[in-house]
Amino acid sequence: MKLMQPMNDRGHALVTAVVTLTILVTIGTGLLTLTATEKKISVNSAKSAKAFYLAEGGLNYAIANLSNNRSWRVTSQTINIGEGSFTLKVENGSSPESVKATSKGTVGNVTRTVVAEVSVPAAAAIFTKAITAYGSTGQNIIEQQAKINGDILSNQSINISQNPEINGSVISNGEITGFGAGDIENKTENAGVTIPEPVEPTYPQKALPSWEENWYLTEGLGDPVVINGKVSNVSAFNNGSYFRVTGDVTLGKNTQLTGKTIVADGLISIGDDSTLTQVTLKAGSTLTLGNNNSLNDVTLVADSTLAVDGDAEFSGTLYSGGNMTVQQKLKTTGDSVLYAGGTLTLGQTADFKGFFGQIYSSGNMSINQQLRSQGSLVIISGGSLTADQDLNLNIAEIYSTGSMSIEQKLKAENMLISVEGNLSLGQNAEISGEVYTRGTLNINQNLKGEDTLALVAGGDINLGQDAEFGGIIYSHRGKLVAEQKFKFTGSIFVSAFLLEQQCELIFDEGIAGTPVSGIGGGGSISLITWTEQ
Repeated sequence: MKLMQPMNDRGHALVTAVVTLTILVTIGTGLLTLTATEKKISVNSAKSAKAFYLAEGGLNYAIANLSNNRSWRVTSQTINIGEGSFTLKVENGSSPESVKATSKGTVGNVTRTVVAEVSVPAAAAIFTKAITAYGSTGQNIIEQQAKINGDILSNQSINISQNPEINGSVISNGEITGFGAGDIENKTENAGVTIPEPVEPTYPQKALPSWEENWYLTEGLGDPVVINGKVSNVSAFNNGSYFRVTGDVTLGKNTQLTGKTIVADGLISIGDDSTLTQVTLKAGSTLTLGNNNSLNDVTLVADSTLAVDGDAEFSGTLYSGGNMTVQQKLKTTGDSVLYAGGTLTLGQTADFKGFFGQIYSSGNMSINQQLRSQGSLVIISGGSLTADQDLNLNIAEIYSTGSMSIEQKLKAENMLISVEGNLSLGQNAEISGEVYTRGTLNINQNLKGEDTLALVAGGDINLGQDAEFGGIIYSHRGKLVAEQKFKFTGSIFVSAFLLEQQCELIFDEGIAGTPVSGIGGGGSISLITWTEQ
């Protein structure tokens, strides 16, 4: 399933909120359309059609939730939308791997009911225990006051400290030792069982768009008005809409430009407090913008560096063949693209308010503080990516071919992170979605999962104190180290593990069955039958 153009296919955990949002928007659009035509048809017919849209939307809402958590069931859930509502009942289906969903749409005194049965495949073989350790060397350790509701399977010995509460079996191909070993009722040592082999994950990738000199649009504009030499007065662009300047363009404060395309062989500089609306600027060298500028539906291109020296409100595209720097307070008011052929640096408070935003750099990317997005945001760094603090994102995809470091206060729903190098998340991360790294994954402390979260690493996974979330944890080469007060619901598959004091694990087959790229999870949900009652 695709998120939206130009995003790529990936796991359902990220898709859920997008599907839900699409459903609600579709329903809303249907209601508006019907409202506009209601005079041409009977009131009851209009209400009946609206109720049907709502019932269908309820089914899709159920499928979206099942994609995120395969054990999700409800006896009755009602969601109000506009002048109507849908009421859901989700229960076990006719087979162990199917679910029946009944959705009743209601508008006034009119109801429509649809019923669907969908296949919900069970969890993949590697996610059938609370924790599985497949490594053949070393020792797994569970420290004091552990509470585990589910089975433990280990290819090597396990050392268990005092006072364990394990509601499940402990199976080891080695020995089970430690002060707490005698407290375990259901344990098997030297079991000789076969443990599933780890597989190399399919790490999500998105290619960085190639730099094109002709990204600015001049087709269909006819022949330009040619101005030889340097331009320093905006009145030079009064007569005409498309201009070619053989020198530099340096315009001062309070510049007002609307509906112009200006291509300069030299640099372009725009002063403070200027307003550009539906303007294309293309500089043969550098392009510099002053402070407190309003840039509405613009395309700004620099063959070398592009610098925004102060605050700016912006919608459109910023392209630089070299480095790009935005010093402070960039606020996008519509769909926007930032592309740097070199490094990209965002200063204070980059606020993306459009439905869709894109930030690209061929080199390293630095986000100093307070990057926020209300819509969907794609970030691709051709080098390393560092962010200091306060990233508050909605639907986001972040890719880095180098390492990635986010110091603190990352808050993101429905996000995908994919890193070729090591990944480090600092304090106070609140995230849901999927996190991939080919290297090590370090999360310092206070990781909170708002929804299901998949952590997938090629190397070790190190979780600091007070990590609490549900989902899956997977490493095909490394071990899991979880510090104190680790609370987790789902399934873990790693080479080895060290669980420090006061860890709480609960195996959840429904969460474990969520598909994750390249490592299974049971397969996609598919429709078996659909009827209207």
